[in-house]
Amino acid sequence: MKEMLKDLLEAYSPSSQESLAIDVWDKYCSKIPKTTHTYSDKMGNSAWSWGNGKTKILLSAHLDEIALIVSSISEEGFITMNQFAGVDKNVLIGSQIVLMSKNGPVKAIAHSLPIHLQHATKSDNKVTEIYEVKFDVGASSKKEVEELGIYIGCLGVLDRNINLEFGKSGKFYGNALDDKIGVYTIFKVLNDLANDENSYKLEDKFTLTILATTQEESGLRGAIRASRNINPDISIDLDVTHANDCKLFSGERFGNIKLGQGVVIEFGQDKSRRLANLFIDLAEKHDVKYQTGVARCGGTNTNAIELNTSDCETMLLSIPLLSMHTQNETMHWDDVNGTVELIKYYLKTFDAAEKEGQWI
Repeated sequence: MKEMLKDLLEAYSPSSQESLAIDVWDKYCSKIPKTTHTYSDKMGNSAWSWGNGKTKILLSAHLDEIALIVSSISEEGFITMNQFAGVDKNVLIGSQIVLMSKNGPVKAIAHSLPIHLQHATKSDNKVTEIYEVKFDVGASSKKEVEELGIYIGCLGVLDRNINLEFGKSGKFYGNALDDKIGVYTIFKVLNDLANDENSYKLEDKFTLTILATTQEESGLRGAIRASRNINPDISIDLDVTHANDCKLFSGERFGNIKLGQGVVIEFGQDKSRRLANLFIDLAEKHDVKYQTGVARCGGTNTNAIELNTSDCETMLLSIPLLSMHTQNETMHWDDVNGTVELIKYYLKTFDAAEKEGQWI
């Protein structure tokens, strides 16, 4: 099953240009028994559904990734790029990126002011801005760059850096795990459920839809459109959150979330307190590790789904991650697998769970 995640991570999917990753998503979802492709749109959002019950349950995650956009090409053949969707400018020095040219992916390297010259030409501690980095595709002129299919407006993403078995503790890393790990998680939930020999007992309890959204990193845009059309009754959004294992930020202010300690059940304005408490009860009943967190309203697809559906109860489950929006996003398999199991417990006991849920 990890092959699906690897294929997703290897598929370049800058925000607003996610077709390669959508193709991977659709390929794997099409193999799930009794599952049909029920929604797609011109933004690239894609949903698959299982079951025929009255209650519409949505599991969602976004598969777009942070990106840069080409703003100019010099006569000498060097490219300048600007922020497009959340790239940390600190990671660009010495990095490699991939440009989504008209002719296919093109690798570029980043040139910046050497450390030997920084003290003489820059203020101390000044971070190099994205537009100050010059990207090199091995060309010697603007014409050569353009012949590669690179153009003003061309998008670029961080080059792939994937290790799904990092050390012996259960960690793994890669770029674009935010939020392709969420996409993998919702796929695995439905795949496990549909392949369970007892799943027929749930087919008339609810209709379960798994949705891969686009353009989250550039404004939650895909979720806005898709949720309006799917219009679920209950939505569980999957995303990532900041782990604090390295103690790089204030735990008192931002939380002391740790890798390997379980999914984070979030509280916040756009998150159903009833569902959060229900999931806590399920986690404790079934001995699934979990953590709790406080998330600001509006930072994930959860907010877009809540505000763009007619009467949907929304919640956010976050999987801990180190080094968000870099080439080395790091996670723990225990957190991923625990998230899958917790959602399956909710679905398998849906009738009873809904009756027990309380607004407290």
